[in-house]
Amino acid sequence: MANLSIRNLEMRVSCFPNPILQLEKLKILAGEQVAIIGPSGCGKSTLLNLVSGLLKPTSGEIEWDKNNIASLSPAEQDKWRFQHAGMIMQDFYLTPGLSAIENVLLPISFLYWTVSNEHYQKAKDLLLSLNMPNVDTNVEHLSRGEKQRVAIARALIMNPKILIADEPTASLDVENGHKISELLTALCKEQNITLLVATHDPYLIGLMKRCIRLENGRIASDKQDGLLYV
Repeated sequence: MANLSIRNLEMRVSCFPNPILQLEKLKILAGEQVAIIGPSGCGKSTLLNLVSGLLKPTSGEIEWDKNNIASLSPAEQDKWRFQHAGMIMQDFYLTPGLSAIENVLLPISFLYWTVSNEHYQKAKDLLLSLNMPNVDTNVEHLSRGEKQRVAIARALIMNPKILIADEPTASLDVENGHKISELLTALCKEQNITLLVATHDPYLIGLMKRCIRLENGRIASDKQDGLLYV
């Protein structure tokens, strides 16, 4: 399993005089569950997008399994993300007109152009493990909590080594937010997946084993128990 190491990372945009993110050093061990917290605009989403390769930093290194993600070309970053990372967003980004299981299988379809019985069963098992039995229901007819379950299953279908989640409970009610938080952390622990989550959710923060607080694009604190922030 690979660790994530960040060194001298800086992200600048032309409309701001100071870096929007500046991290001298950060290491996340394989299998760790880490919450990134802090006020809006502190750099949480920017950090996740840099780690996933969706953004390219102004300078610095983001090393995963001896590969510097920051130095890869856009095509190479897409390939890295497809092979190693799963992503979950608060808005789900499900494809309308497709069923729950068809949405989960989309990454498989893009890669292999076909779906085997083994892939179908794996997708079904993932949905069932997320307490989502109505696998053939079109996503338009699902509740928001059910849609997030589908999004999580889709993020896990390619056996990612790291799961990157940006406010995964922000658009859910309290009950569904708690359920999704518990399912997400339990599945990542069971499969030894590194979990990196940007969140304002106190319940989700309390479940995490490590909590990093950003302020003005810098690390203000880094503690080994999310409950210390709740």
